[in-house]
Amino acid sequence: MKNKVSVFVYLLVFFANVTLAGEAEKQRLATSLMYKSGLISQIESNAETIVNEYVKTLKNQSMTNDQIEKLSRIITPFFNATVTKGDVRQYFVDNLSVGDIKEVLVWLESPLGRKITQYEEETSNPKIFADIMALSEPLKSNTVRLKATIDALDQSLVKANRRFGNDLIERAVSGK
Repeated sequence: MKNKVSVFVYLLVFFANVTLAGEAEKQRLATSLMYKSGLISQIESNAETIVNEYVKTLKNQSMTNDQIEKLSRIITPFFNATVTKGDVRQYFVDNLSVGDIKEVLVWLESPLGRKITQYEEETSNPKIFADIMALSEPLKSNTVRLKATIDALDQSLVKANRRFGNDLIERAVSGK
């Protein structure tokens, strides 16, 4: 009986270590995927810039400071670089197999993969982002349309918050 228990405990510890090692490899590969694909640099450079440019644009409109502050508070959490990087990494871990991640990493090392990654990183450059924002200047004169867009964005963000909250509750209840 004692030998059977010892074997059972040994197998349990062995399989737990194998599972933990697999998860650690998946986390490492997901992080590598984020760096090699340029996601880390894009998330870091875009997060604060997007919020600042959005608030700057709103200040040029006929909106009250309270409205601008409210919108800023609503959108800022969605552009937190640290949270976003963690969410993206977890998404990869939850939805891609080790094989999938390795396959993408191989592709990213290919000439085409490197070229596309370079283009993606260039578009996250603050100078290019500023040029894109400059293209939005004509929209600033149409405050009625802008307010309607902001209202629609506000409603979408509220719905997204609700879905995100429901997802968190589901995960907490299911233990995931």
